[in-house]
Amino acid sequence: MRCNHDMKWVLGLITVASAAAIGPGIASLDGVENDGFIKVAIKHRQSPNLAKRELEMPLDKDSVAYYADIELGSPEQKVSVSLDTGSSDLWVYSGQTQDGGYSETSSSSSKNLSEPFSISYAIGSAKGYYVTDTVGFDNAHIDDFQFAVVNSRTSGTSADGILGLGLVSNEATDKTYDNFPKRLVDEGVIKKNMYSLYLDDIESSSGSILFGAIDKAKYKGELGSIPLTSDTQFRVNFTVNGTTTSGVLDCGSTLMYLPDDAVSAIANKLGAQWDNDRGAYFLSNRPSDSLVFDFDGTQVSVPTQEYILDSHTVFPGASLPYVLGVLPTSQSSGMVILGDTFLRSAYVVFDLDYRKVSIAQASYRSNTDIQVMT
Repeated sequence: MRCNHDMKWVLGLITVASAAAIGPGIASLDGVENDGFIKVAIKHRQSPNLAKRELEMPLDKDSVAYYADIELGSPEQKVSVSLDTGSSDLWVYSGQTQDGGYSETSSSSSKNLSEPFSISYAIGSAKGYYVTDTVGFDNAHIDDFQFAVVNSRTSGTSADGILGLGLVSNEATDKTYDNFPKRLVDEGVIKKNMYSLYLDDIESSSGSILFGAIDKAKYKGELGSIPLTSDTQFRVNFTVNGTTTSGVLDCGSTLMYLPDDAVSAIANKLGAQWDNDRGAYFLSNRPSDSLVFDFDGTQVSVPTQEYILDSHTVFPGASLPYVLGVLPTSQSSGMVILGDTFLRSAYVVFDLDYRKVSIAQASYRSNTDIQVMT
C-alpha cells in the first residue's frame, strides 16, 4: 500500500496462467478456452523469515509468499513483481539499479514520458520516472502500457517491483492514467473493470485472480456487496469480536492489523503473550477459536490455522511455537488492514468502476464455475 499503506511483512506476486478475448493492442493467444476474462494463478511459497520485513519496503523476494514473472519490453525482459490491491501503479527497478530489473535502453518499444514517479512507505521510498512499453503476461501482451522505472530508493530490497491493482485515484501521480485493470477493459480483453481474488488456504501452493469474472465454485453462499468508505482505497466497514471499525482489504500485507482494544481482547481470550522486543503476541498452542468478521450481514469465519502462524516462519528463534497473525494498529501507524491472514478465508470481488467490493466465505475446492461479468 502506498504512503500510509505500510507494515508489509510479505507481498504477493502473480503469474498469469492464461488469457482470453483478443482486442486491439493484445497479442494473439494460444490455448484460449474462455472469452472475456484473464485467469491469473497466484503461486504461494512459505517464507523462511518474515520478521525482517517489518517496517521496511515491502519488496523482498526472499520473503514473499505470492509471486510471478511478467515480461516487459521488446525483446521481452522477465521481471518478478508483487501483487498489491493497496496501490495502483506498476513499477519496477531499473536494470542499472540492481540485477534483474528492467532496462529501457534494451527495449526498442520503450518510451520515456519524462514524468517523475515517487512513492513513500512507513520507512523508505522509491523514486524514478514513468515510461510506456509492452507488458507481457504469458501469451498476452499489452502495448504502450504506462509504468514506472525506479532508479532511487532509501530502503534495501531485492524484488523487482510491484503490480498495483487499486483504484486509479490512488496512483502516485496527479496525471492519472489507465492502470492494468482499466487497460484490460480498454483493450477489450474483459468487459467490466473488476477482478476477483482467491488465495486458497495457507497449505495450498496456489490461488487465483480472475480479471473480468468470478468463480462461483470458490465461495460459499451468496456474495455480499459492500460500498467502499474511501475514494482511494478498498476500505470497508466491518465488525469483529464486538468491535466495529473500517479497514483496507490489502493482499500486500501478510497480517491483519485491528484496533488495539480488539487485538488485546482476542489475545487474552487465546492466552497469548505479548513480546515487546518482537512486537507480537506468542502462544504455546493453537486453540480452535475462529475469528468471525461481519460485513453488513455477510460473515467470514477465519480459522486459527490461518491467523495463528508457526512462529519460526516469522521470528526464527522465538521461544514459543506460535505467533498471532493479528497485530494492533499501534504497529501500523493507526491503519486497520485486512491482510493475507484474513483474505485466505474470503472470496473477494473488487469492482473498480462502482467502487464496491463483494465478499463471501472462501470454499477450498479444485473445480471451477467461472462466470464472465458484463
